[in-house]
Amino acid sequence: MFRKKAVILTLVLVMVLGSANIVLAAGPSPFATPPTPEWPHNGAVAPDYQPSPQDLRALQIKTKSLMDSIDPDYHEGFAVHRGTPHFAMPPVARGVTPKWWYYYRVLPLEKVWKEPNDAAHVNYCGPGATQVALDVRLPKSEVPDIDTIGRMEHINPHWGVYMSNVVITLNNILRVHGDIPNSNGFVAYELAYPDSMWNLFWYIRWDIQKGYATVSGVKTDYMPGWNGRKAYHIVAVFGIYYDSEYNNYYKYAETASRMAGYNGPFAQWAFWQDFYQWYSQNPVISW
Repeated sequence: MFRKKAVILTLVLVMVLGSANIVLAAGPSPFATPPTPEWPHNGAVAPDYQPSPQDLRALQIKTKSLMDSIDPDYHEGFAVHRGTPHFAMPPVARGVTPKWWYYYRVLPLEKVWKEPNDAAHVNYCGPGATQVALDVRLPKSEVPDIDTIGRMEHINPHWGVYMSNVVITLNNILRVHGDIPNSNGFVAYELAYPDSMWNLFWYIRWDIQKGYATVSGVKTDYMPGWNGRKAYHIVAVFGIYYDSEYNNYYKYAETASRMAGYNGPFAQWAFWQDFYQWYSQNPVISW
């Protein structure tokens, strides 16, 4: 039944997005449902999730804007710099001036958002990432506490939250507080499944340039601060750096506690290829 729903919704999206002249082979694939059924874990999509007509319309508008923002010349030039060595953080963060040009933006946060360091909250990375995304848009006084968000996202303390519930919660809170959506009067966040390093880059770049954090699924195997621990995880990307030599980085927030297995700073830089490796094991974003 789930696979049948996915096929039907994909056909609907093809018809809806056809008017926007989107060539899926040349850019992001705007799927509204996961490609296959998923077992419950942090970042999975609820099997009964159904995007509303409003969501489908918002996805059409946002995807058209995203496709219009893609720079094919920048993409094509990557082959020349494919083997360029990279560091733990971008050149400007190391005091190095890029050779030609660069783009650098980190969205402001008013607070360091961390999950309580206890066993009851070890799977609260979804609500934690939600707090970060809300802080980007709202005063910190209007960001609900982590337990309230957990209830809104229907958290299961044993494994976490569905990313589809993260999307719904973000939109509900932003709407209540009068945040102006980034999709022409529709909703601020939608689900997407970027299927390559470049497609993920275009999504995150679009979000940061519009002033929104990207909430991303990842897996912790090779992420700094996790000491090889394997867990499905959710983080919020709130900064980006890229330049003419493809020294491209994302800045993301780690809200996890020591009890959850994380031992590192709240804010981390990640080289885009590394981040895509983490993302590709839990490939879904709220954008």
